[in-house]
Amino acid sequence: MGFDNILVQVGEFGLYQKLLCGFFVFYTTFLCGLNYYTQVFIFNTPQHRCSDQVLDYFQAETKASWADMLPWIPRERGYPSQCSMIDSDEHNTLFLNQTQTYFNNLKIQDSNPDKFTSIRQNVISFVENTPHKTCESGWIYDHSLVFNTITSENDWVCEDDYRPMLIHTVFWVGNTVGCILWGFTNDHFGRKPTVLMSHSVYFLAGFATLFAPNFTILVILRFLVGCAHHTVSHLPFLIVVEYCGVTSRTVPLMMVMMSYTFASLTVPWVAMALPSWRILALIASTLVLPVIACWK
Repeated sequence: MGFDNILVQVGEFGLYQKLLCGFFVFYTTFLCGLNYYTQVFIFNTPQHRCSDQVLDYFQAETKASWADMLPWIPRERGYPSQCSMIDSDEHNTLFLNQTQTYFNNLKIQDSNPDKFTSIRQNVISFVENTPHKTCESGWIYDHSLVFNTITSENDWVCEDDYRPMLIHTVFWVGNTVGCILWGFTNDHFGRKPTVLMSHSVYFLAGFATLFAPNFTILVILRFLVGCAHHTVSHLPFLIVVEYCGVTSRTVPLMMVMMSYTFASLTVPWVAMALPSWRILALIASTLVLPVIACWK
């Protein structure tokens, strides 16, 4: 008698299978989605501009929004430049006059829009006709929607803007290597050890990301997270599918789709509510621990 026939006799989709679908499949797939979208957010590159001592001062004093600062940013191909700024050394007096006039009149945007529009156009014309230069004193980032990221903390922009993309690439290279590696351990040591090992790597490398001392170590850690990324959800799914009867095997698949969708909808709101990328990374990594702790 085959295993599927035994399932028909004892129950194709009883309480045990339902619990496996509800916890094992749904939870591990949620972890997969949570950690992937966490990576998207913590390595996100926020809108940024070159830091300028005068503009930074007026922005802080007047609490000017990011939109209020756009006229002062040189444009490249129709978009605000993120790697160049105006060179005001030759027009310092005019620059100071323009900044004082502009920022002192921010409060009349609503009450006297025509006057403010004229002032804004003067600023845009001044920026267009003033020489530009590369950023000399770092960058100012727009964190109005989401926290300070690893990218913005390390100024991985302009000449270093390849670094976040390199990390994402290495992550998926690790995912490819992991499929081969965990397939080997699955065949030679069994599924239970593979589930435990893959989740352990997922947790340890994800948690260590918080303390990476340099770029090289960070790349290695994200490679390891990538190695375990899909295995932490795909292997539990395969195990549960085999425990379900033929007529019920679409249920684990539905749990996978529902759980990943739930993670993709949840993470952006959580990220917007948190003050730091470190908290999100900590949550994403430590939520792996229940799977390791509960498996006997």
